[in-house]
Amino acid sequence: MKRPWTSVRLRRRLRRAAKRVFQYPAEALAFGLFRFVFARLSLDATSRIGHWLGRVPFARPLSLRKAERNLVAGMPDLDPASRRILARKVTGALGSTMLEYLHTRTLLSEPDRIHVMGEMHARRALEAGRGVVFATAHIANPEACRIAIQRLGASPALYYRPPSNPFVRKGIREILEAIDAPLFGRGLDHPRHMRRYVGAGGVILILVDQRVMGSVRLPFLGRMARTATGAATLARRTGAAFVPVRCTRMGGKRLTYEVRFEAPIVGSDSAQIMIEMNQRIGQWVMDSPDQWLWVHGRWD
Repeated sequence: MKRPWTSVRLRRRLRRAAKRVFQYPAEALAFGLFRFVFARLSLDATSRIGHWLGRVPFARPLSLRKAERNLVAGMPDLDPASRRILARKVTGALGSTMLEYLHTRTLLSEPDRIHVMGEMHARRALEAGRGVVFATAHIANPEACRIAIQRLGASPALYYRPPSNPFVRKGIREILEAIDAPLFGRGLDHPRHMRRYVGAGGVILILVDQRVMGSVRLPFLGRMARTATGAATLARRTGAAFVPVRCTRMGGKRLTYEVRFEAPIVGSDSAQIMIEMNQRIGQWVMDSPDQWLWVHGRWD
C-alpha cells in the first residue's frame, strides 16, 4: 500500500521541476525585458508606468487579493469598497517601487529628489562609532533610505533576501550594488558576517516587517504577528544603535521622497525593541496605507 507521504513528495518534486523548466525561465525573460526597457526611460516615466502596471487587470490579481487580506487584518474597520480601492493603490505603488529600483543611480545623481528629516538622530548614532542598525519597512522605496544614510558619510550595507529564481539572482544583486556598500544575503554564515561588520562600527539597513515562521508573536496593528527579532539582537550584541528610518513617496509630477530618521529605540531585550518598532511601523502604515508594499501574508 502506497504511503501518503510518497505522493506528497512526488507532487513537490513535480512542482520544483515545473518551476525550473517553465516558471523560472519565463520570469528571467520578463525581468531582462523590463530591465532593458525601463532603464532607458526617465525615472519619472518609469514610476508612472510602474504604477499603471501594478493596477491593470492582468497584473493586479497577482497581488490584489493578498493586499486585501492584509488590509482586512490590519484595518478591519474599512468597508469592502474602500478596502478594494486602497488595495489597488497598494499594488500600483508596488509596481512603481519595483521599477524605480532600476533608477537608483538617478537618485544618487539627483540629490534634490530625497528630502531628509530627523538627520540629527542618524548623525548622533553614527558619531558614536559603535555601529548602527537602521530599521525600516516595505514602505515606498527603501533604497532612498540607503542613499540618505550614504550622504551622511556612512557605507550602508543591506540585508536582503535573494530571489529563489537563480536566473534573476545576479541581476537583482547588480541593481542593489548601485549603492557602493556590502550586501548580506540570506544564508547560514551571514549572521556571523553581519555581526563582525556592525561590531566593527559598520552600518546596515534591515527591513523588519517580514513574517518569519518560527519567530515570536508580537503586537502589530492590533493583532499578534510573527516578528523577526534578528535586527534588534544584532544591535544588542554589537552595542550598535537601533534607529528607525521611514521613506515616504511624495506627490507631484517629479518623483521625490521624504526620508525621516527617528529617535533610536532602546530596550532591555530584543522583543521589547521590536514591540516598539512594530508600533512605529504601524503608525507609518496608518499615515500612508497606500504605500505599504507588504502584499505577502503578515499575520498567521
